Amino acid sequence: MKYPAHVVGGLTFGIAAHQYILQHLPIMKSGEFSTLMFPALFISGSLFGSLLPDIDHRGSYLGRRLPLLSRLANATMGHRGATHAPFVTVTLTTICALGIHYLLLGTIQWFALTLLAGITTGSLSHIFLDALTKSGIPLLYPLSNRHFRLASMKTGGIGEIIITFLMMFLIVCMCAGNIAQLFKP
Repeated sequence: MKYPAHVVGGLTFGIAAHQYILQHLPIMKSGEFSTLMFPALFISGSLFGSLLPDIDHRGSYLGRRLPLLSRLANATMGHRGATHAPFVTVTLTTICALGIHYLLLGTIQWFALTLLAGITTGSLSHIFLDALTKSGIPLLYPLSNRHFRLASMKTGGIGEIIITFLMMFLIVCMCAGNIAQLFKP
């Protein structure tokens, strides 16, 4: 998938995760973290995370902005290697979350964990969308480099365009539902 599909995917997954999971957590209902800042931080992280797995491709959005990191990632892992593996994403998230838990305190800890959760959500949206393409993803990496796919869409093809518009429709529906709740008696 291309940059626009991944951005829309990150936004779709971020809004859905916030609306249907995060805002229902007891800590979010306590009042202390119900400000607009936490959802905005989570969604921002999700948008960034939706582009992060393609850091291993020098022509990607982040690859062009961080060329040294992109070249290093590509030279060591190739494109659609470890950065597109769900196990690697979950493992790195766990390590980062433990580091945040032990190194930071209070509100800054919650800011960092919220941002990390957003980045992880966006990264997983990227991996899911790439699993819909002909190239697939290394689902069982590091045990196997074999790529698996859920569909056979051509990158930039009509399937990608349809998926992108469907995700935009979902965003509108989710946001409309939130707006409608504001006007309930």
